[in-house]
Amino acid sequence: MTFIVGCSNAANLSKEVSELANMHLVKTEFKNFPDGELYVRIDEDLEGEDVVIIQSGYPNQNNALIELFLTLDAIKDMEPKKVSLILTYMPYSKQDKRFKDGEAVSSGAILKLIKNFKINKICVINLHFAKGESDFDFFNMDIKNLNAAPLISRYVKDNYGDFTTVLPGKGSSYLLNEGEVIFLETRREEYVASGKEYFGESGIVPNEIKNVKGKTVLVLDDMINTGGTMAKTCELVKKSGANKIISACVHGLFVGNSIEKLKNAEVDEIISTDTIESQFSKVSVAPLIAEEIGRI
Repeated sequence: MTFIVGCSNAANLSKEVSELANMHLVKTEFKNFPDGELYVRIDEDLEGEDVVIIQSGYPNQNNALIELFLTLDAIKDMEPKKVSLILTYMPYSKQDKRFKDGEAVSSGAILKLIKNFKINKICVINLHFAKGESDFDFFNMDIKNLNAAPLISRYVKDNYGDFTTVLPGKGSSYLLNEGEVIFLETRREEYVASGKEYFGESGIVPNEIKNVKGKTVLVLDDMINTGGTMAKTCELVKKSGANKIISACVHGLFVGNSIEKLKNAEVDEIISTDTIESQFSKVSVAPLIAEEIGRI
């Protein structure tokens, strides 16, 4: 039997996965001490068992990571047969290389810490710097990147019928390869490398998008953070004559006034998955995770 351990940020998702996969959800205890330090207890014996840990790195990224490390440490001390990690949203993933001398490669630093626990399998969902849905090597770690975008596509198809997808940037090209897909050229790398505020200015290159007039358009990205990229793309889609606009992402961080930006862009609906739980988590990644656990 495989045992599911759900950390705080993925408690509801872990329960759903355990029910879908017909696997046991382990009793746990997570709490904060008065000084803010974290307490973790695994309330079942996992010696000799196959264990899957599920955690999301947002909100409260730093706490989420420390909780994950404490959970991994507690479980490894029980000497399970195999430990796998499903990190639904990996924090610090926006910097996977050094743009200026002396910078920390934050994604590499986090993964190196995880590697120290000698996990048998690491799975992430739509990792920001990943180039596709596959296994890949990063800092000598074998990581599998799962793609939740087709689940969003299915939701839109079921609720809106036929639609056209607009992806803001070639980096998102692997998200969907079905139906009519339009890729926009952006200056994403230029803005990161220059040290300017990320899309503080318009990073969208075209003045008009062809083939969206009168159509339902899904504007899809891997994440919505401050909402600048998404809002400007949606504004461009609206200007180009789209009938309906659905703003969607896998990871909905929705920082600051991002929701206000999207509403000002006159989107008809905002959609995210439950890799990060929010009021917009209308698509669950539980089936994707349950299927992957069955292969581990």
